Amino acid sequence: MSMKGFTAIHDFAITKNYAIFPDIQIVVNPSWILRGKSPVGVDIDKIPRLGIIPRYAEDDSEMWWMDVPGFNLLHCVNAWEEDGGATVLWWLRMLSKLRRLWKIWS
Repeated sequence: MSMKGFTAIHDFAITKNYAIFPDIQIVVNPSWILRGKSPVGVDIDKIPRLGIIPRYAEDDSEMWWMDVPGFNLLHCVNAWEEDGGATVLWWLRMLSKLRRLWKIWS
């Protein structure tokens, strides 16, 4: 699997030819429950990225990843492909800085 860990993915985008998945700094770690913490937290050292896979791929071996430092989204607004072949994504970014959330959740 091309994901490196549990990421709090709750939204993704689909165009005519692709599905796009965010891999952001908000992560899920069930072992944190054993320490009395929330299983949801922030991995401040993780570089956010987007996973792009052909819509009708048979498995994730066709997925490629693009690093997007500083890109921590909240929800996808819309996604489409232009006539020239460009894929356009509209995402809502998180309004709070992740460092502030990290301090709250730590």
